[in-house]
Amino acid sequence: MLSPKRFYQFLLLAAGGLSLYFTLSFGFSFFHYLSLRDQAQAQIFRWEVVELKGDRFGIKADYSFRAQNKDWEGAYLLKDPYYLNEFAALSDLKKMAKQEWTVWFNPNNIQESAIEKKFPLSLLIKSLICCVLLIYFLFFKTKIQKLDALN
Repeated sequence: MLSPKRFYQFLLLAAGGLSLYFTLSFGFSFFHYLSLRDQAQAQIFRWEVVELKGDRFGIKADYSFRAQNKDWEGAYLLKDPYYLNEFAALSDLKKMAKQEWTVWFNPNNIQESAIEKKFPLSLLIKSLICCVLLIYFLFFKTKIQKLDALN
């Protein structure tokens, strides 16, 4: 049987690892979000349905735009939604192809561009939840040590 001390160490390690993972993921995503400061009109020249891991499908766009008196190209896999079948993706792709699109890009590195700019809210929430759990486990360390002393 797992002792309370070992169980606590496992919980602490798991919460610490998840906190680190989600905090770093949020940090990288937030940095990317902030770096996309300028925008330009996009000309999408190819739409594609892409099969992803786990039998899901996504929509990918190849696009071009003009910035700093040069023409640039990029490719972007839309973050949401992911589709359960190819037909649903194709249906949305037809709607998306009729829309006007804006390219967001980093003015210091124009090759860094995207046709979506969304704040990474879900990563922030996951990071905060994991950090709260880590603090919770650290706060109740003395209670678990008292339980271990009784055994």
